[in-house]
Amino acid sequence: MDKKSSAARLTCDHEGATLVLTIGETEIWAGDREEIGREFMFDYLLSALGTYTKGTPVKVLYDPDKTVPEGLVALKGCPVIAVDWPDGSSAPLPRTWWFDLVEWICHLPKKEDGGGQKIGVFCQGGHGRTGTILAILVWLAGIVQEKEDPVEWVRENYCHKAVETADQIEYIEYVIGHEVWAEPSHGTYSAWTGERAYDGFGRAVQPASSVVMGEEDHWWKRGGR
Repeated sequence: MDKKSSAARLTCDHEGATLVLTIGETEIWAGDREEIGREFMFDYLLSALGTYTKGTPVKVLYDPDKTVPEGLVALKGCPVIAVDWPDGSSAPLPRTWWFDLVEWICHLPKKEDGGGQKIGVFCQGGHGRTGTILAILVWLAGIVQEKEDPVEWVRENYCHKAVETADQIEYIEYVIGHEVWAEPSHGTYSAWTGERAYDGFGRAVQPASSVVMGEEDHWWKRGGR
């Protein structure tokens, strides 16, 4: 199957925190740092920023030898899973971590009012790292099947800018063990500076390509858990 290209548009498909999928009884919401930070309805947060820079700092607590619940700390009244994940890059997490995460989500109990738990997923812009997380979750949770593309699903149900770089596409393939046909969205990530570049109207002014990384940065390509 040929790889699919997403149309390059400047606007986002999401405004504010967005309910993207449900795993078991648990709702998975997504957005950028500001969108998720404005809400106080979440029972857990999954942050791809490592350190939460607006408010109380949160240390990066990921430890490959610990289970998901042990990587939680209190912030804004709810626990946070904080992952030290560079912008435009892949996550520093083995694939088994994601299987443990989904299993943990599936076993989250209902709240006292009978409703499901709510998890807020976010990074800086809510596209690259957030989209990567969502694509992995929809596949491992069985929401998409082998003939479907998890990245395209996320773009159709959340935002067309989701999953910005080739490194993130390859990392998704590593975790789910299946080819992804979608191409990087390029989003608003600038591979030249490692930062997001905007004009005076808040629009991205540079297209982005895959981040150039050394072999040592692609540890997951050499195997691992």
